[in-house]
Amino acid sequence: MNTGRPVSGTGECVEQVRQGFGGSDIWQAFTAVTEQIKTAVLQKQDARVAVRENQRLLETIGVVPERVARFARTVEAAGGAAKISGAGAVRGDGGGAMLAYGISEPELAILCADFGYEFLR
Repeated sequence: MNTGRPVSGTGECVEQVRQGFGGSDIWQAFTAVTEQIKTAVLQKQDARVAVRENQRLLETIGVVPERVARFARTVEAAGGAAKISGAGAVRGDGGGAMLAYGISEPELAILCADFGYEFLR
């Protein structure tokens, strides 16, 4: 889905994250969860837990607008998982593309409409 065009550019996001987390060990957590997602997808297993964890890490580093984070929680409450894709945003309400997993297309389309997001297959 499309959560709206980010107000901040990729460079601004990268710089803010570098300043806040450049020396952090959070990158090890990102590597681990990325491997978990990859393994689950390749083995045709459920990746919802790993996708949710990736979203939490992205929120921790500050690249997920609050409204987009609320949408992810709404998808989770419906049994799915969602995570921002790309650089995200460090200001504004739009975070760009978001991946949703483990939720039916009709249900996701309704949630997107409720938030005013563009549903993309």
